[in-house]
Amino acid sequence: MVMLMVDFSGEFGMRQFKQWIMVVIVMALAGCSSQGRVSDLREKTMLINFGDSKEKVLELLGVPGDRSFSGESEAWQYCSTGFAADTYTVVWFENKVVHSITSKNAYIVEGFCNQAFPAVDWGQRPADKIIDLNIK
Repeated sequence: MVMLMVDFSGEFGMRQFKQWIMVVIVMALAGCSSQGRVSDLREKTMLINFGDSKEKVLELLGVPGDRSFSGESEAWQYCSTGFAADTYTVVWFENKVVHSITSKNAYIVEGFCNQAFPAVDWGQRPADKIIDLNIK
């Protein structure tokens, strides 16, 4: 075990301590902001409607983190890193237009959610024309 002893006594020591705290806070916030907020993904997803084009989805959500195909169907996955769980949103396309949207919270990988997307379960694709945002 290695132990580091630092003397933060005196005016210079306290200033140095405060600087280290600020560095840690800035690094933590920078890591979170680079992944986007869950509410941003949710708000942008609410602007997508049944029958919207892929171009509109790209405009609103950007390039998907993962894409999967099954016949004429396509699934685009997006994620947003959270503290307790990550939010994974799937935009389902049928004949090149939005068929439905599903969303779930999960903890797949330690770190940022875009490091590993879950495999698309085509059995979870909604059969009806619905937009389902199931975020708790």
